[in-house]
Amino acid sequence: MAYPGLQTFVCVLAFGGVYYVVKWLRRGPRLQGPPSKSFVFGHTKEMMGAPSPADLYDGWAQKYGSVFQVKGPMGSERIVLCDPKAIAHLFALDSWKYSHTPIAKMQLSSLTGPKSLLIILGEEHSRQRKILNPVFASAALKTYSSIMYDSGYKVVSAWGSQLQASGADEVIIDISEWINNVSFDVIGLAAFSHDFKSLDGEKSAVANALTALGHSRPSPNVMKILLLAQAYPILLKLPIPRSALVADLSNAMDEVVAGLTESAKSFESGDGPKSALGVLLNAKELTEAQIRVHAKSTLLAGFATTAGTLKWALVELSMHIEKQDRLRAELASFSTTDPSYDELTNGLPYLDSVIRETLRLHPVLGESTRVALEDDVLPLSKPVRTASGALIDRLPIRKGTVLTTSIHYTNLSKTVWGEDAAEFKPERWLNNSEGVPASAKEYPGFHHTLTFLEGPKMCLGKGFALAEMKIVLSLLIRMFMFSARDGKETKFEKAFFPGSASQGCG
Repeated sequence: MAYPGLQTFVCVLAFGGVYYVVKWLRRGPRLQGPPSKSFVFGHTKEMMGAPSPADLYDGWAQKYGSVFQVKGPMGSERIVLCDPKAIAHLFALDSWKYSHTPIAKMQLSSLTGPKSLLIILGEEHSRQRKILNPVFASAALKTYSSIMYDSGYKVVSAWGSQLQASGADEVIIDISEWINNVSFDVIGLAAFSHDFKSLDGEKSAVANALTALGHSRPSPNVMKILLLAQAYPILLKLPIPRSALVADLSNAMDEVVAGLTESAKSFESGDGPKSALGVLLNAKELTEAQIRVHAKSTLLAGFATTAGTLKWALVELSMHIEKQDRLRAELASFSTTDPSYDELTNGLPYLDSVIRETLRLHPVLGESTRVALEDDVLPLSKPVRTASGALIDRLPIRKGTVLTTSIHYTNLSKTVWGEDAAEFKPERWLNNSEGVPASAKEYPGFHHTLTFLEGPKMCLGKGFALAEMKIVLSLLIRMFMFSARDGKETKFEKAFFPGSASQGCG
């Protein structure tokens, strides 16, 4: 299939060549790295298609050092960080000395707008993040917990009815849509004081658009365009099918948020904020456009990411029945009452361990890529050898350098986590994480993982997500026993989430 804009593409390639020559002249020390078989795609196909990205990066890191170089499309280069000290340094300066790459900004802008909290930098980012902090404080989360329980009980009731109607002691249920609906209703009620009624059978244009985008599978030719867009973001302007799905999602969110904003003004402006939208409406320094952009970001992040992690938790527990039984036994003391927010936070160690392990094994983003906004020097925990053979313990970074942190590596590599790195093993987190190796404890992030990223741009809704996961999972495990439909042979598929073609937009 041919796509318009070919002449534009050729011109971009020509100017791009000049850009990379100038960039080459300013580069820092040459690092070692794997040889590339393709000038056009570099290592991108290999990285995207690896059966185990953690093993791929682990092998490269062992051979070339904890900081090494790979090729991007059209001869471009990026530095891969596997060194804990370098990673901590980069994320500590995220939004100040480092920023999203141009393709990531374009993708995020197409979904939420150019002034999203995910994109803005420096003082402006800190100021607007501070406005939203009360929404996710402990006091607010305690209030939201009742909303999360109510939505969870709707699922329990619906599944119980299906089980009773079947006349059997078991029933096959496709949990995916149910979990999506729970998360969508929770984020609607908590963030917007609005019931989307997804669990009552009503369909939202946003949920439909996000599902369509997640289930879409780019053709080989479209995937090539998406990979090349890492070097030439303008290629995302081509009218490929995926761009239309992204536009549908953005437009659906625009319509929903506009309606919610107007209705919220009538009942949230008087007695203080009652939701995330209420906080935004009461922030006098925010414009109407900024309010809607932040609302779209909250809607997208709050719905998609939490639902995905909950599904993976149920998958893992259904494939490891003995661990499911252990969790159910821990929850048995709450057979007639629901755990409070404080009990969920501190009183259920195995539930906490199950959530931590699921987040470690199944990060929403596989990679986080940044570009240096100015010259910098990265500290290293261990010296690495450059391509010329010199040994360095600090790496000069030139403005414009692209740096990638593989979250698959930090969360799942055997070098960091040991030989059982790929196993679902909640027990590693018990007894003050005594099963977590010292090598993993060198890394920053949520319990030494980068699932929520780290630094100034750490996921603002982390506490909200953790509370929802624990509440919904605890309810479902208390009320039902889960097993995979085809046992150990059951196959699971990941949705193609927005941004995944660019190696992560986090």
